[in-house]
Amino acid sequence: SIGLPIQVRKNIFFLESDLIILCNSSTFDLVNLKDMSIKSFPGTDIKGIGCITVSSCKNYIAVGESGYFPNINIYKFNIDNKTISLYRILRKGTENVFSALA
Repeated sequence: SIGLPIQVRKNIFFLESDLIILCNSSTFDLVNLKDMSIKSFPGTDIKGIGCITVSSCKNYIAVGESGYFPNINIYKFNIDNKTISLYRILRKGTENVFSALA
């Protein structure tokens, strides 16, 4: 079990055939389906993560947070070595929580 909240829509995405990313309340997780290893990445706000989405080229991940004027954090996914790094922070896009990103 990976603790996936079932009430949240579109909170799991395939980055590759054996690699998924999912939203898990206060973290987003990179799960390797071959060996079931999990790498967790915490949100930057203490209120948690509202939603995630992945770009069509699978190189960027947007994480919408919760809290007072939450941020959208854009992460760059490196396909070659399967690493994630913070790329941009978008500030003051809403007042309370991001529930969906496209």
